[in-house]
Amino acid sequence: MMRFLPQGWSKRYDASLKRSAGAARQRAAMAAFYRRFFRPGELCFDVGANRGNRTAILADLGARVICIEPQPSCVRELRKRFGRNAN
Repeated sequence: MMRFLPQGWSKRYDASLKRSAGAARQRAAMAAFYRRFFRPGELCFDVGANRGNRTAILADLGARVICIEPQPSCVRELRKRFGRNAN
């Protein structure tokens, strides 16, 4: 049996890989930046945390993070992502 992929599939796949690689580079750059200011165990605040991108980086660095976010939909997402995180 022969299968055909949709037209333009490889371009969309390549674009997806580029976005993923770009996001990984950006995350690594942000971690390097914040590492200069925060040490493991230190307390920091993410005011306007939105979806928690910086919160995730700070938590990965070992900081204790307090998120402040006024948007209920973002608060729900933050609780899903970090609700069980001890930091």
